[in-house]
Amino acid sequence: MESNLCLPSKVVTPSGAEETGILPSPRSDNSSLVSNGALVQLNTEQVNRPDATQPRRSRKEWVACIREMDHLQFLRTSLSIQHDEDIASHLSAAYRASTTRQAQSNWKVFQQWLPADISDITENVILRFLIYLDEVKKLSPHTIMNYRNALVLPLQLSFGFNMSHRSFSLLARSQFLRRPTPAKKVPTWSIDTALVTFSRPEFNPPEASTEKLLLKALFLTALATANRASELASTIREGITVTNGQATLHV
Repeated sequence: MESNLCLPSKVVTPSGAEETGILPSPRSDNSSLVSNGALVQLNTEQVNRPDATQPRRSRKEWVACIREMDHLQFLRTSLSIQHDEDIASHLSAAYRASTTRQAQSNWKVFQQWLPADISDITENVILRFLIYLDEVKKLSPHTIMNYRNALVLPLQLSFGFNMSHRSFSLLARSQFLRRPTPAKKVPTWSIDTALVTFSRPEFNPPEASTEKLLLKALFLTALATANRASELASTIREGITVTNGQATLHV
């Protein structure tokens, strides 16, 4: 519960006069009623569903929906908790087709993993699923984060828990530390040395073998195709014969 609640600066007394200052705290013989926040939580739940048109489902019914619906259907149904079906349909279309396909692929793995005796989706259930992806499926931490992201919004709407909780952050850190992302390998070879090597007689006719000529051709082709189009346009084309249906590189 936020401590910086906005309070009115004016209070209208029963007599109609206005007074300035802070609202007095209500008297209560039981101080626990003020601090437990139960009434505030009740109001928050009502505010979260201002335009709800769908009847409330039980948590067990939501689990049944997970088993039966694809990711997009479940997301649309979850959005219908707060919005009518037409608005929910528009909101669920906010993702690219490739993102939707990837989310569905991740969702299917979650459906297949979900134990048959599970009747409620809790924080522990999701944590166990993420551990399963690491220890059994041997997925990288980055890939596991993609699975988690596919579950965040629909499960937050339907089951009311937030995956930004500390437990999920700690698990992600644990998985990254146990299987860190490998550093990118930066090539250290010199192109000058490579070209000098390929200019030797052993890589040129008539002494060069077919294998070495092929190795030289593959290297030069890979080197050329890595350049920009403008650089390719300015390269010397001597030794290249282009005819209908084929191109020949003389090495």
